[in-house]
Amino acid sequence: MKTFIGKSFKRELLFGLLLVSLIPLVLCSVFLIELFRVKLTDDSRKLDLEEAQVVNGTLLDFFDDLDETLESLASDALIAEALATGRSGMATEVYARLYEETAQLREKAEFEIYSADGTCLFSVSSSPHQKTLPVYWGILRAALLSETSEMVIQRAQNYDDESLLLSAASAVLDENQQCIGYVTAFMDEDGFGEILNGLFGNQDGFCILDEFLETVYSAGTANSTQIGSILKSRYLAGEHLQEDYENNRVYMMSLGKTGLYFALLRPVVLTSQTLQSMYSVLFWMVLATTVLGIFLSAALSGQLFRPIRALKEAMEKVQKGQLDTQVQMRADRPDELGELAICFNRMTLELKQYMETQVGQQKQLDETRIAMMQAQLNPHFLYNTLDTIKWVAKENGIPEIATLSTRLARLLRTSISGSQFLSLREEMDLVDCYAQIQKIRFEGRFVFEISLPQELCEIPVPKLIVQPIVENAVIHGLKDCEQGHVCVRAFLAPDLCAETYSGSRPETQPQMQMERQCKLHPEVQNERQCKQQPEVQNERRCKQQLAAQTETRSELQSEIRNKVLMIEVTDDGCGMDPQIMEQLKRETDAHRSGHIGLYNVNTILRLYYGEAYGLTAERISPCGTKVTIRMPVRKSPNGMADSSVI
Repeated sequence: MKTFIGKSFKRELLFGLLLVSLIPLVLCSVFLIELFRVKLTDDSRKLDLEEAQVVNGTLLDFFDDLDETLESLASDALIAEALATGRSGMATEVYARLYEETAQLREKAEFEIYSADGTCLFSVSSSPHQKTLPVYWGILRAALLSETSEMVIQRAQNYDDESLLLSAASAVLDENQQCIGYVTAFMDEDGFGEILNGLFGNQDGFCILDEFLETVYSAGTANSTQIGSILKSRYLAGEHLQEDYENNRVYMMSLGKTGLYFALLRPVVLTSQTLQSMYSVLFWMVLATTVLGIFLSAALSGQLFRPIRALKEAMEKVQKGQLDTQVQMRADRPDELGELAICFNRMTLELKQYMETQVGQQKQLDETRIAMMQAQLNPHFLYNTLDTIKWVAKENGIPEIATLSTRLARLLRTSISGSQFLSLREEMDLVDCYAQIQKIRFEGRFVFEISLPQELCEIPVPKLIVQPIVENAVIHGLKDCEQGHVCVRAFLAPDLCAETYSGSRPETQPQMQMERQCKLHPEVQNERQCKQQPEVQNERRCKQQLAAQTETRSELQSEIRNKVLMIEVTDDGCGMDPQIMEQLKRETDAHRSGHIGLYNVNTILRLYYGEAYGLTAERISPCGTKVTIRMPVRKSPNGMADSSVI
């Protein structure tokens, strides 16, 4: 990721702007949302606890008042006397006392007085809820077992009136602490509604539970959530009772000595949906900031990236050799990038002038070096030729000297001519002249053959590049042979890359492995026969025939274009020294200790055509040497590509 961003200034700027804008935005937004959530949660919990305590206090006050009222009635002497004597004439006084003591609680509970056998004797309602109550179970049994006048509270159940929810009772005792009756209070939904009126809102829930966490009374949202069953299952599972439930906070408190509990449900102020909405808003803010950052970075980077990209593209063109490349910059841009573009344009102009100067100087140097090497070839060859004439004249004293002089004159005229290139046919004529001279010297001790296809005759080659190789084969290769063969063969091959050229041409024609069996091309044999005839007319006729054969040159251009010309000189002599073959590959002046003709030809070819071309030498089986000249046919004498040269 870091590498991908670092490769583009535009991406770096965009990434930097996004970091500067998004990181503070995201961090601050998340911090504020979480701070808001914590603060709101704490504040809501405090309010919920305050409300729960208010409800708890209200219920405790009610049950305390209820306890005091029942205790007061149970200890009243008038009520005790009426229960003990069973006199009905005291009903008025008892009702008066009953109404007086229960004046503040009658709207919340209904009070009744029962005899010891469970018969309802007095009631504040026109018709009591229960005419009789069992004394062997239920609320009267619980009051009897308490053996005091303290209030006992139980869930009202299994009574005739199903609307009753909660019952409370206190035993009325005589002087001997014997139960003579009971004072009871019954509460229904209306009573609890009166007690809790205005203490919670519509979204709140309230629930009163007995000691077994069974629901006694529920109101608000507690009706639908069945909070009693949920708290009971949590208690049995050993879980925390006041965990949140369905986006509601649960607050549970004990109601003093009553054995009852109440649970308050308050809605969570900041729900998960609310948080999700807040984070959704944050996401869209981040997205909008990202889009804004992209447009802003594009606008800012455009002022920097476009000039830099133009400079980069211009540098790539200069790297490819287009030295006339110029960077076009706005005229109203006087900043550092504008100055950089001006300096770059000035640099390319100066570099182009410098390269043109260097190329011109190198060309002059190469031409001078080639001329020097070619001039060096002339006296070297002349020395060997004169030595041959000396030996022939000294040993024979016969007219062959005239033939030697004719061949020598032709060779000398070509060597001192101003042209540095000849056609391949003319080059082979010179080689043939040299071979005829050497045949006279060696008196037929070797056979010389030339194989030149007609379509290759007009290919331009540097002059005198084949003769030194043939000379080396005759003088050095066949010096100890009684009957030798020298074969010169020209052919075309694919122009492989110079780097992959290993120094010797792979055999593409197995039938040509025996180099000594190479045959003369019919046209070249006819030419040689014509040239050997003394009659000038026959020679002129042969030349005319050769000129007519060159008319097919244009038809062969497409076949030999972009090919490499291979000229092989093969002999079956003693073989070339491996050290000399290795020196030809290295081509360094420090290793030249002989065979100067080979080195000069190799250097001339490499200067004209490049390091991928030149001479290679190899020994052939069973004996002999093959020297290969490799040069392109797609280049004209001036070294430039020219398809019309052939």
